[in-house]
Amino acid sequence: MRTEASTRNENLETLGRRLRELRTTKGLSQGELAVRIRYHRTYVSRVESPKNIEVPSQQFIESADRFLQAGGELLELLRRCRDGQHGQVSSHDLTVVRDHAELYYLPDEDDYRMTMRRELLNNGNGPISQYLIRVHVDRYPDQPQKSRTHHYLNPLIFDDLKLRAWLGDDRIPLKIGTLKADQDTTKEVWILFQHRDSDRVYPLQSGQSVALEYCYLVGRNKWGEWFQRAVRFSTKELSVDLNYPSWMDPYCRGWEIPELRPRQGLRTPIRSRVDGDRIVFSWSTKDPDALQTGTRFRIDWRFRAPGAPEY
Repeated sequence: MRTEASTRNENLETLGRRLRELRTTKGLSQGELAVRIRYHRTYVSRVESPKNIEVPSQQFIESADRFLQAGGELLELLRRCRDGQHGQVSSHDLTVVRDHAELYYLPDEDDYRMTMRRELLNNGNGPISQYLIRVHVDRYPDQPQKSRTHHYLNPLIFDDLKLRAWLGDDRIPLKIGTLKADQDTTKEVWILFQHRDSDRVYPLQSGQSVALEYCYLVGRNKWGEWFQRAVRFSTKELSVDLNYPSWMDPYCRGWEIPELRPRQGLRTPIRSRVDGDRIVFSWSTKDPDALQTGTRFRIDWRFRAPGAPEY
């Protein structure tokens, strides 16, 4: 796992490399760029060096970003260098316009594939360049001691998730950042708004919106027969699809779990439809009273057919 110091040094190297790419694209030498932004050539050289360990000045990066027409990209990379890690996103800075989640059971692999798609709106004053996601499993949610023992012996492994992420309608592949939490049942990790295979960054500017999609896999032996969505940010619409093979004869039921009120049934019904040899259960809400920050929505299921997986 990367330390804060190693993350900071990696960010400095990324900043230097991107500065060099932008400079050479313009056909400029280090000396020519230095003259145009009124700095010494050795300062440009130091910032571009892969061995640089000093954060460059705000004025230098502002001048270089403006002259090289980087559109704030160098400034965003500088912010990452100063943060060391990737910074928090305040709940007041972000609105989730639409949040859709799909759970898809893969019987041959005995895995669940989760796909999340969120349309994010930046309400804050500064750019947003990362998003923190949380993967939590609980094999036996109504038997805490049994579940703790099970996950101690069968911990959630980050690499097994095969986490992937994309940004926007063009599905730009994104880089996966630093783990914030690494426990037997829980992984929290930053998705960076940076191209997976280059230094190109895509900060979400104030007032802009973008679609973020990510997916991961969890084996049935870790997941349990339930799926929960928590409202972390101001959310306008929330929807869920649960997709299973029809022959398993699944059925579903769900609850709304507010922070300050007793648990209650979902206010809107779970609907089902047949799609070939699969059955899809769908649920959604736009009710602002239900979509209060901190509220959780939980859907449980059981497979009733003989020969279907049992818990």
